[in-house]
Amino acid sequence: MFSVHTNMAFLFAHRHFGLHQNTLVKSLRRLSSGYRINSAADDAAGLAVSEKMRAQIRDMRMAFQNTQQVLSLLQTADGALSESTSILHRLKELSVQAANGTMTSDDRELLNIEYQALLDEIDRISNSTHYNGIKILDGTVGGKKGQDGLDSMGFGAVISADNSYNGSGKITVNKKADGQVFLSFQTGDETVTATHSGTGDVEFALKDGTKIMLTGLDASALREGSISGIKFSDGAPDITGTRTATCADSKLVFQIGANNGANQRLGTYIHDMSSASLGLDTGDSLRNTNILSRENAGKAISIIDASLGQVNKQRAYISANVSRLEYTISNLENQIINLEGSESKIRDADMAAEMMNFIKASILSQCAQMVMAHSMQSQRNILMLLHTM
Repeated sequence: MFSVHTNMAFLFAHRHFGLHQNTLVKSLRRLSSGYRINSAADDAAGLAVSEKMRAQIRDMRMAFQNTQQVLSLLQTADGALSESTSILHRLKELSVQAANGTMTSDDRELLNIEYQALLDEIDRISNSTHYNGIKILDGTVGGKKGQDGLDSMGFGAVISADNSYNGSGKITVNKKADGQVFLSFQTGDETVTATHSGTGDVEFALKDGTKIMLTGLDASALREGSISGIKFSDGAPDITGTRTATCADSKLVFQIGANNGANQRLGTYIHDMSSASLGLDTGDSLRNTNILSRENAGKAISIIDASLGQVNKQRAYISANVSRLEYTISNLENQIINLEGSESKIRDADMAAEMMNFIKASILSQCAQMVMAHSMQSQRNILMLLHTM
């Protein structure tokens, strides 16, 4: 049947021409962008999943960068401690030389000049070694700040001094594997040490006769670190006003994952590596040593040996955590690669398949155009019939 008002063949061809054109446009979009999903209309569920994966990939890349920065921090600390080790070797060499009976007092005084200068250099290294503005060898890495820092250090005790004493100081805690605790109180150039175990009082006696008392001290509750800026006024410590007490946490915590709580705690924090904190296992600090006499030189040798052990132990902890972090970096790289592969399967276009779809849509679109042209020819046939009348 021929109809003038409605050309059904044309309408049918036109409808399919539009469908083929839409398919052609989608294929062109995918071929030009390389993505299978260019809008939510392409695959809403796939878009949501791939966006989550993209966010996780970016976060993992930042965690990867964080871990590399931690490695740099630890390597910086190890490099500085390497120099401290060399200085300790030289200090022991000077001590052994001064302990020899052939040296005169004048000779020992000359040796002691270099000896004290090297102690100052150890302190300078401890105080000036930074990473991104953070001091990493003064015992404050990973530190916490509080009103007085006593609770976070495990000090449930009361700190007091003779009523006539007005001064300031720093308390340092170092723990041994057998449960003993070495404590030091430093004020100015003077450092007084004590050994403590169990529960009880600890007393520091200064050269001027002043006594600093820690009462009811529980060794098992103490944490390693230091509290600086303790100020005494008429024997009572000022723990509120101008006091700035800082103690170091027992762990370093680094964000090495994409999710909250995905952090890593290192096995130990970096101790205070100043001369006042080295050698405390012997009951005295390296800072208090000199080689002005044969006896002092012999004592210095023992303290230097203990200091070397302390530095070597710290470097061993650092090296162990460097090795651990290298595995962390390798794991992060694997996770990033696998996540990118998964995201690619959801989001990226299969270029070969899309090229086939493009060619197919192009051919069908051209066929629809030919059908529309043929259907228009049937309308002209009606005019031919009218013309013959």
